[in-house]
Amino acid sequence: MALKLLGLAAAAMVPILSGEPANVAVVTTETVVDATPEKVWDAVRDVYAVDVRLVPGMVTKVERTGNVRTITFANGFVVKERIVSVDDRTRRITYSAFGGKATYHVATMQVFPEGRSRSRVIWQTRFLPAELEQFIAQNMQAGAQVMKDHLEKR
Repeated sequence: MALKLLGLAAAAMVPILSGEPANVAVVTTETVVDATPEKVWDAVRDVYAVDVRLVPGMVTKVERTGNVRTITFANGFVVKERIVSVDDRTRRITYSAFGGKATYHVATMQVFPEGRSRSRVIWQTRFLPAELEQFIAQNMQAGAQVMKDHLEKR
């Protein structure tokens, strides 16, 4: 399978964010998708339509209020995420969850070319408390697989 989960050692890949608390936990997934970077980025950048464009079935509903999306997952879990940035130049989105289990949460998803017709998606979440690592890792792995499957069949 072309999905790889990287643990806390991956923290060195991304510089510490300004104002970030010390000792944040980090989970990173790296997924190769058999689709062009343009196609993958077009879906990733559509941050208010992830239920249709990126992870259908896993996310069942997205509601938008300003730059905040409220996401409902198939298992009934609901999370609010503030969209921090959508950068077309670097093909990178940044968002931050709030009001849930995490006391600190910042995530990025970035699309890179992988040859001529494939993409590499790096998804990293930095969070506290560290006890959420297994929960976050499992959800990111599942999400990355749904994304891969969906984008490859479109």
